[in-house]
Amino acid sequence: MGQSPRHYEETVRVFPIQLTRWIEGQPDLSYLVKAANDTQALYTTSTNELNIAPLKEDVVNRRFESKRAKIRDFFWPTARSMRGDCYGTKSFDDSCNRAANTMAGSTLWDAVSTVPFVQFALINILGPVAMPAAIGASLGLMVFSNGCGKTGANRAKGKSFIANCGLAGFIFLSVAKTAASGIGFDILVNKEGIAKEFAAQTLQEQIQKRQDKLSELQTLSNPKLINLQNSCEPLQNKIRTTSKELQPQTYETLYVQAYGTYAQKTSLIGLTNNQILEKYGGVSGIPGVCNRADAQLAIDLKQADKLQEIIATTNSKIGTLPAVNMLQEEFPKVFKDKFKLNDDDTVEIRSGQDVVSQATLQFWEKLNDPSRISEIGTSLFWMAISVILSFFATLFLWGLSLTKEMKMSYNTRLLRYRMELLQSYQENLPLALKQQRERRAQETRSTGEQQ
Repeated sequence: MGQSPRHYEETVRVFPIQLTRWIEGQPDLSYLVKAANDTQALYTTSTNELNIAPLKEDVVNRRFESKRAKIRDFFWPTARSMRGDCYGTKSFDDSCNRAANTMAGSTLWDAVSTVPFVQFALINILGPVAMPAAIGASLGLMVFSNGCGKTGANRAKGKSFIANCGLAGFIFLSVAKTAASGIGFDILVNKEGIAKEFAAQTLQEQIQKRQDKLSELQTLSNPKLINLQNSCEPLQNKIRTTSKELQPQTYETLYVQAYGTYAQKTSLIGLTNNQILEKYGGVSGIPGVCNRADAQLAIDLKQADKLQEIIATTNSKIGTLPAVNMLQEEFPKVFKDKFKLNDDDTVEIRSGQDVVSQATLQFWEKLNDPSRISEIGTSLFWMAISVILSFFATLFLWGLSLTKEMKMSYNTRLLRYRMELLQSYQENLPLALKQQRERRAQETRSTGEQQ
């Protein structure tokens, strides 16, 4: 059977008993032996003939193409699914099995670790069905990756380009899922830690925003104030250069724009800024753009003083409270928008997209910081296994695609010889059984004569 196909008929002669014994000695062909043993037969004593019902033609297909086998191959490819149907040996199937198991293990490992990544990315959109959707998406990617891997292993004649594309697709998906595997596993085991670090980051951002606002108010850089002052200054300059006696109408128009009417101007005398704001319902209602600028300036200076006191109080609490508690106390609205407290007092990030983005950001920051890399040790170990499995799966698939056995397994010229072997087994089985029965009868007679 190890000879090339064109010399097969010259070098191999099938003997019934030899073929039967060879099939019975092959573990992979036990299903044929069982099918033969279960076949109905009729033995006629008078003529000493044994008539055996022929095996069904789909005995092989039912073994390898049943629904159960197809479902198994769909999620966990077998050695047979990695090669063609025209050629196979025990050693070649061992190579196919090694590649298939490594590939399936790699894609399954990545599928498990990408579930939380996909789940939190979809949770705001799909809600309670995000988990089933994430499992479905991960399994879909796993099956697609396996399909790319099997395609990449088939480098038969005329299939090199398709094989290259399949292998490239498998590598691309492996790299993408490997990058997500460490992050996904970190979400799975360290979700609260990610939330706490995000809370500390959010707290610093809010404190910095307060500091920036204080600087804006103290340096008179409030955009609203600047707009009012920019509108007031040109009017003041025009008023100074316009003669009240020579151009009374122009002067009055400019004055009203800047300060309101004379009656409105005098009505403001003696009033505090708060009283003026209360009288006109806010800065925008005050007559005269220059009066509005003065009112806005007073508001900004007052806010600056108040904000400075708040910042001083906040800074005194830093280090005495956990970031989560401090954020909840100092910035309750921000905390409510971004976080939620569970019944067991654990904190969670409210948005699934924030969970994914923060997990990704924190993972790569820690990975690039030697002093913090130990914080992601477990996730990094999970990711390292993914890298190793993906590497060896790619290596085995590439090596398998280059073997001559793989190319022969897709060579349809070998199908005729395989069918001849199976047909010989079916045709010669009655003769082999008859010879075996005669031999046993002769042994029985010999034993009786000796006794």
